[in-house]
Amino acid sequence: MNHLPLIAVASVFMIGMLISALEIQNNDSIVVVIYPHMPPY
Repeated sequence: MNHLPLIAVASVFMIGMLISALEIQNNDSIVVVIYPHMPPY
């Protein structure tokens, strides 16, 4: 069960990067909203 938080953080990080990569092409202001909510790992 110790690996579950790491997988959760990794999945959230990957989803955040995918969303930010898509939003860079559309609107830069949404990327600024996404990045501060990303945990600094």
